[in-house]
Amino acid sequence: MVDDISHEGLRILLREEGVSFQRLKTWKTSRDPDYAAKKARVEHLYAIADGEVIPEEGEPHVVFCMDEFGPLNLMPHPGRQWAERGGRQC
Repeated sequence: MVDDISHEGLRILLREEGVSFQRLKTWKTSRDPDYAAKKARVEHLYAIADGEVIPEEGEPHVVFCMDEFGPLNLMPHPGRQWAERGGRQC
């Protein structure tokens, strides 16, 4: 952990770790107004499945996860992210 680092110091550190900052063409986000609540519920169920959380009264003790077809209302947005240096862009 560092208190301060220069741009050049960060660039060198990231290069040594094989990471670079790359521009993405797009990313997708949901237009569902209940997305945050649904996401929190799914993450909570994963935590139960992984044994990180003890199920409360009325919550499942066994969790099955199945991906049907995926959300169809995702809209692409331009952006940037960290990626492995020399990796395939997705």
